[in-house]
Amino acid sequence: MKQKFPNLRRGLTALVLSLLLCAQALAAMPEYLVPGGSTAGIKLYTGGLLITALDEDAPAQRAGLRAGDTILKIDGACVSSAADAVRQLSGGKSVRLLVQRGQKQAEFFLTPEKTQQGYRLGVSVRDNISGIGTITFYDPETGVCGALGHGVTGLSGMQPLAATGGILVPSVVSGVKKGVRGTPGELHGSFDVSTALGSVSQNETHGIFGTLNASPAHEAVPVADSGSVGGHVICELAKAGYEDLTIVDYEKLTEENIFRHVLGMEYVNRYKCEALNTYIQKNIPEVKITTLAERIEDAIIEEDIVFEDYNLIISATGNHNLNRWVNSWILDNKIEVPVVYLWNEVYGIGNHVAYIKYGNCGCYECFFDRDEETGELYDKTSYCKRGQIITESAGGCGKTYVPYGNLVSLKTMLLCLKMVKDIFEEKLDDNLLISLKGDNDYLEKHNLEISGRYLRQQERIKILTGKQFVNINCGVCNDCNGK
Repeated sequence: MKQKFPNLRRGLTALVLSLLLCAQALAAMPEYLVPGGSTAGIKLYTGGLLITALDEDAPAQRAGLRAGDTILKIDGACVSSAADAVRQLSGGKSVRLLVQRGQKQAEFFLTPEKTQQGYRLGVSVRDNISGIGTITFYDPETGVCGALGHGVTGLSGMQPLAATGGILVPSVVSGVKKGVRGTPGELHGSFDVSTALGSVSQNETHGIFGTLNASPAHEAVPVADSGSVGGHVICELAKAGYEDLTIVDYEKLTEENIFRHVLGMEYVNRYKCEALNTYIQKNIPEVKITTLAERIEDAIIEEDIVFEDYNLIISATGNHNLNRWVNSWILDNKIEVPVVYLWNEVYGIGNHVAYIKYGNCGCYECFFDRDEETGELYDKTSYCKRGQIITESAGGCGKTYVPYGNLVSLKTMLLCLKMVKDIFEEKLDDNLLISLKGDNDYLEKHNLEISGRYLRQQERIKILTGKQFVNINCGVCNDCNGK
């Protein structure tokens, strides 16, 4: 797999726009160790063959071997793979095994059993163990690093696995199992063993130690807005293992928000970003969250957030004008950080997610055009016919809102999470617009009309690349037109 993010990830951190931001990279003085937080895939070599299971009443079990033992040698010859063992057993004669059990070594004598496939000892073995861990610290001068807490144990779960070395590789966390007293937590995900970030030299009771090839960096994922869609996105990112989040949102939670927000009545009148922090910390206390209760534009202009510090930006504001402003800022400043924009449509008629990266064809502004007669700007992606009033009053309080429910936000959130996963797995080469077509029943009940795009789209999900949605009259991404 190509490695677009070659450095070790700093805790899969994430920016939510209203924004979700990740932690700044740490500037380390050479005389200090730098605290970590990045995750890494860890592959440890056992220095032999680790027995993971034994067949009932087979030669190995009768000789006294156990699951968790490591076969180091057969008849004095080192074995580091199953193929090595097969070669040593091919004659069918009695063999002498040198076995590591805990801190001790012992010899076992046994005769392989003949089967139709050849000779066997009746054991299942592996020559390495892989998993995901968190880098706790690193030395910027020497590259020495450590993942403190506990080492990788053998099958007994008591003693550290006797490893002869290993490698650190890039990882993507997809889930977290919370630890409880006496039982460590677990990280779930995937990693790429074709790219080594460093080496492992020690597997000890209190952690794993090794050397990094380069200083770890974090992946930042800004998510604009901690409202209905943004709130769900932030919570799911936290559950998926994004450990260092910053939320930027100046709005407070109101009673009118409750029916479609992840937060409940107890958080009303609090800033949404701060309320989400409290809510997530109650359930996933390991996650570090920083909040900024200010407007996104102010945070960007005053450099409270700097887009170049992040690997990905997610804008969940649902505000087309604000998204257009963010899009222009990024393109005008030639910021090569990809952005995911997501928004709902009224009455569940549609959900949209867009991936926009400077340098690729097409941008967010390309989704809009002007009516030839009136000159008014309209959204070409919309499933709702333009020119209609689509806001409703909120309980007679004088406020209005665009009508859609919690289920609509959940659909948009799922589209977003799938796109974020594809980005980190480097599956996206072009700018994309993904549109999910919903039912039009509720829209028609409120005497609203569907758009021509809704009528023309036959498939449930429509995917357009930047080359398909680019607008020659855009005025923002002119330098990519015609690519």
